[in-house]
Formats: sequence, structure tokens, C-alpha cells
Amino acid sequence: MKLKLLWSTLLAAGLFIACNTNQQHIAYTTLYGLEQGVSAAYSSYLNLVIKGSLPTNDVPKVSKAFNTFQASSLVALDAVQFDTNAIAPPNLITEGQDVIHLISTVTKK
Repeated sequence: MKLKLLWSTLLAAGLFIACNTNQQHIAYTTLYGLEQGVSAAYSSYLNLVIKGSLPTNDVPKVSKAFNTFQASSLVALDAVQFDTNAIAPPNLITEGQDVIHLISTVTKK
């Protein structure tokens, strides 16, 4: 149930990216979709912690990974600001996947 919510949110973000193919907006929509997906997963994780469904032990580790992703997102936005044909950099995608994987791992405990 917990992971189903996370994955459905990520799927919705992926569909948003796939549906918008206007060349001028590719860079921002990929970054936006990635940001929305990771933020939704993090928010869902924190909601489960607040409800008491998950322990608080992993909150610092997950929060640190999320904050690192957020900082990298800002750098990526600066990098693609004048290159409207760019997509989200591979390292940012990897960091986003790392956050999702970490959340997935700690929610399975």
C-alpha cells in the first residue's frame, strides 16, 4: 500500500513528461517531472512517519538524500537555463532514483 502510492505518483510524473513534447519546454518539464516525483515520494514517506506507520530512525538519512537531490536540482536548472533542448542531467536522474530507492528500502523494513 505504501509503495503503491509512491509508484503511482512517479508514474503520473512520467506520464506528464511523455505527454509534453514541445521542444522549448523539454528541459523544464523533465526537471519538473523528476522534482515532482521525488518530492511526492518524500512527502508520502514523511506522512507515513507522522502517522506512526514507519519509525523515525531513517528520517535523517532520507532527508539528507532528499536535500542533496534538491541542491542538485538547482544546479541542473541553472545548467539548462539557456539550453531549451536539454533534458534532466543523468546524475540528477540517478540522485532522484537513489532517493526513491532509499525510501523504498526503509519502508520495507
